[in-house]
Parts: sequence; structure tokens; C-alpha cells
Amino acid sequence: SADSNVDGIRQYINPVNYDETLLSPGAGVAGLTAFNVNGTVGGLDYDQDLTAYDDKITYLSPIMNGFQVGVSYTPDVADSSTEDMANLNDVAGFLGSAYEGSARYEGQFNNVGVILGAGYTHVDLEETITPQAATQLTDDRSAWNVGADFDIGPFGVGVAYMEDDFADTATGVTTEVDEEQTWVVGVDYTTGPFKLGASYLNKDHGAAVAGDTGNDGVESDRYTGGVTYTYGPGMTFRGSVSYVDHDNVAGTTGTDDSIDATSVLLGTQINF
Repeated sequence: SADSNVDGIRQYINPVNYDETLLSPGAGVAGLTAFNVNGTVGGLDYDQDLTAYDDKITYLSPIMNGFQVGVSYTPDVADSSTEDMANLNDVAGFLGSAYEGSARYEGQFNNVGVILGAGYTHVDLEETITPQAATQLTDDRSAWNVGADFDIGPFGVGVAYMEDDFADTATGVTTEVDEEQTWVVGVDYTTGPFKLGASYLNKDHGAAVAGDTGNDGVESDRYTGGVTYTYGPGMTFRGSVSYVDHDNVAGTTGTDDSIDATSVLLGTQINF
């Protein structure tokens, strides 16, 4: 990453005010609703957090020859699900229990450090009823990711891919959201107290349309470059430049529904 707070696995700082664009909630522009439904307003990151901070049981194995696995069980997915924001339990058409598993390997081959990982999340649909109401889901929700990181001397290269199917709502009754795919690749170079980094992220947001039309919705591209200077233990100066472009593939005919922004950020971070 250029600055992990801006273009890392979790985006803690977002310089773009989407409330003042066509991507804002309630903008009413065809296809752009998915940018809000998918929970990405205010962030373009790639953490697989379908169960977020919901109460869960997690087991992480010891590291054996560089290998480690983890499994997790969440009795009820509530706050993290856009379909279940009311914390409904055991209600037909809403999401319930979640099962997650992941594996990673970290090792060294000659002078190359290697980290490989993958994860999968499955969230059960509690039950279905007929006829279905407009807000009820018709399928389970699942997501998966793979990632790799390579360190060659002062150079680092990382790549990750994530896919989320966002389940489905009743066809012809309300809007459906097609699956979302996210690609991200980053490079960095460390010399003394300086680390120079750059990253590229592409996110294909599923469209919110009546029925499954295969519409791609909004495609987002973000390019970020920056430098971090470490001036003491846990203390860094950071600077980055970022360009983001959101292309409304389902845009209104004859209008320009794309959104773009350029951001320059300077700051310091102190960890203690």
C-alpha cells in the first residue's frame, strides 16, 4: 500500500464525500444504488467482513511449518448485513448463522519471502416463505478471497482477489444485487527510514436492478502512490496522492454518470 490507512485492506481515511455525488444514498440514478447497497460508500477496501463484529467463536491453529488455519462460527449475522440491519433473529427471508474458514502459509524460498492465503465465508438463509415480501432473501450468501505477498530484498509485491455474491432477493419483487469482484495489487520499496508504495484497486459493484439482468452496475478504479517516513518507534510521517474513478456501466442514456476525484493527503501517525 501507499498508506495503509488510505489504500490498505481496511480504509480508515476516505477523502471523498460521496454524499455530494450521484453515488449518494437516494440519488435515484439507475445502477448507482448498488454502490450504497453493497456497503462501500465511505470506503474502497477489501476486507472480507460479512460477520464483522458479531459475536462469534473462533479457533486459530498453531503455526506448523509455516502453515496456519482458522475457523469461525457466528450464531446470527446481524449488524454487518445490509439485509438484516434491524437485528432480526429467526425470521424468514433474512440471514442467520455464518461459517468461515481460512488458511495461510508463510515461508522463505532462497531470498524471497512468501505469504499465501485464502478464506471462505458462508451465511445461511434462515428460511423462506411463500409468497415473499420485497425485502426477503431467496438464497444463502457467500464470499471468498485469495491473496499472495512476495518480499524480494527491499521490494514487496502483493495481490488479492475477493468475490461476494450478496445473496438474492425475490426476483421481480424488488432489486437484486449481482456479485461483486475486487482486484487489488500493490508494490513498495524500502530504503532506510523511507518506504515508497503504490497500489491499484478495481471493484466491480453488482447492479441493483429488478431481476437478475447481468448488469455490471458501477465499476471503480483507484490508483494511489505515496511515501512513509519512520522518524521513531511507532511514529511516521505519511503522504499520498490518490485518483479514483467510478464508471456507471448502467448509466442513464445520454448522460455522464461517472464520478472521479483526486486527493492529496499529508499527516503523521503515532502508535503507542
